[in-house]
Amino acid sequence: MRATCRLAEVAGFDAAAQRQALQSVLASRIAGIAVAPLDPTDLEPVIRRATEGGVPVVTFESDAEPSSARLAFIGPEEVATGSELGRLLLELLPGGGTYAVLAADPRAPGSRARLAALRTGLAGRPFRELRGSPFATGHEPARAVQRAGEVLEQRELQAVVLLDGWALLEWSRYKAMVGRVRAKRTQLPLVIAFGVLQPALRLVDEGLVAGLVGPRPHQLGTQLLRRLWDAKRDTEGIYPVGFQLITKGNVGLFLRR
Repeated sequence: MRATCRLAEVAGFDAAAQRQALQSVLASRIAGIAVAPLDPTDLEPVIRRATEGGVPVVTFESDAEPSSARLAFIGPEEVATGSELGRLLLELLPGGGTYAVLAADPRAPGSRARLAALRTGLAGRPFRELRGSPFATGHEPARAVQRAGEVLEQRELQAVVLLDGWALLEWSRYKAMVGRVRAKRTQLPLVIAFGVLQPALRLVDEGLVAGLVGPRPHQLGTQLLRRLWDAKRDTEGIYPVGFQLITKGNVGLFLRR
């Protein structure tokens, strides 16, 4: 396989900037696109235009809307990751307690599947979901951190489950939020999340997040190349990759990579 890979970087985590970057990429001569949508609905028109122009688009980690024309999605199987988040919560909080769930958009298909699996895993156990949960954070990191702080301040809460990593994308902002919450309550609820980006790894290393469940990058990258390389064949669909569990005990291995 011989291919040239071009990385189109987007400053920050701005869905509008990502859409503009994708539009710019389309203006050049490219054979395929791999993208992790920041907002599942925002990129749909661009993806459709690319596909209609003969440029296959593969999404990874986060999918576009099912109605989009993307060729394939590569990422962890949603039910499996939701179940693993539930198993991790049981391991870290064996006595049970009250938990809350946050997601950028709890109505998104991936979030719904993870949440259903999480609830199934906790059924019959001494856990209670906080009234009003799941809470929407939106797709803007600063707002997600603010919303997480508002929920963490709830005194009856023992744990928070983040179905995505939006609140963990800005390390310094999240760390400052935790400081404010600690000033208001004696014990901080434990936090577990989906996602393995660098800011989240740092938060695990510093003990501010108890654990992460996320995709295996090597498997994900290999599948991306295969799907784009075989784009002219019948490769449409969803291609799950394995997930990994990251805690304080093994996070150093990932930070050194």
